[in-house]
Amino acid sequence: MSTSLVPETCGTPRLRTRKWCTSADGNEAESAWVAAAEWIRPKVGHFRPVSLRPADETAFDAGVSHRAPVTMEGVQGVSLFELACALNMFGQRAESQVVAGRVLGEIVHDSLASLAQFRMIANSGVTGLPRTCYPYSEQGISALCALTDIVDSESLPGAVEDIRRLGAWLEARSTEAFRDAHLKNRIWVTSETAEELVVRLCTASTDDLRAEIMGSVVDVDFESTCRDVTQWDDVAHILFFEMSGFDPLVAERDVLREYEKCWGPVGDREELLRTVLMRSTREACRRLWYADKLPRTYLRRYAMESTDTFLDLAAWAAGRLDDVDHLARLLAYLRQAFEHQPHTVPYRRYPHIPALLP
Repeated sequence: MSTSLVPETCGTPRLRTRKWCTSADGNEAESAWVAAAEWIRPKVGHFRPVSLRPADETAFDAGVSHRAPVTMEGVQGVSLFELACALNMFGQRAESQVVAGRVLGEIVHDSLASLAQFRMIANSGVTGLPRTCYPYSEQGISALCALTDIVDSESLPGAVEDIRRLGAWLEARSTEAFRDAHLKNRIWVTSETAEELVVRLCTASTDDLRAEIMGSVVDVDFESTCRDVTQWDDVAHILFFEMSGFDPLVAERDVLREYEKCWGPVGDREELLRTVLMRSTREACRRLWYADKLPRTYLRRYAMESTDTFLDLAAWAAGRLDDVDHLARLLAYLRQAFEHQPHTVPYRRYPHIPALLP
């Protein structure tokens, strides 16, 4: 992705971003959503996609891709994931935890509301975008098999069979457009650092904080919207992943009860657990592969994250299901193996603060 400063017709310079997508389907999906952004924004309050910008006539780097890039509104600032990390650090002091948790809760609440509005629009057919099922089995097997140099070879075939069946089960229940709603895909447009933004937001009133979120946060990255996933895949991205403020591994914290207070009853907890197991297993395997094969790239990409979070989360979900014993044993093996390599894989350095939903 490249960003440039381009004069608009009024003479005021505006940022433009050129994005080369990883596939033709992804390119079509990205284009469809940014093209619809100007229509979408006035109609919904929480989902705020970046909008399309006309491409200029400059030549693009021919080595980047054989496809033309999507040219869109350029945004610079702090991702909500970076902001969540900074809030967690700020909230380690007892006197700051409540105010940091309040800001984090507002961010999570707005992100869930953004997801709900995205789904409403995706299901309305406004973008005219065809969707196919996300290949859970294929992606899960690929993630496990990438660790053949790391895991016990005798335990891998059984785990692969578990993940194949798990993926097929999820594919049969995939009905929602995939937003890829991780907090990394929402940007707080600002010139401040994450730490400066945290200090300011923690002193803001609730009304001012909500107004700033509505005016400053934008949604990016729509390549995945050509896929269908389970109803819980994107929710898990927001609620159950590191620094979001909801940690199901903490015994006294009933995450689902907190979710249900705002969003209604969870009708199918098995689907939620299976989705979390698949998603967190893939996230853990991806990071472990990078740590083993490309350690410098790993530290550059995942320096703010803790791989043990995903292993623990996968084990938590697997322990509540009856038919993934081989996968559960493989996860236990990985947890034990990498406990002895703290120099290679970052672990949680401090507890996560709880997010306080409004």
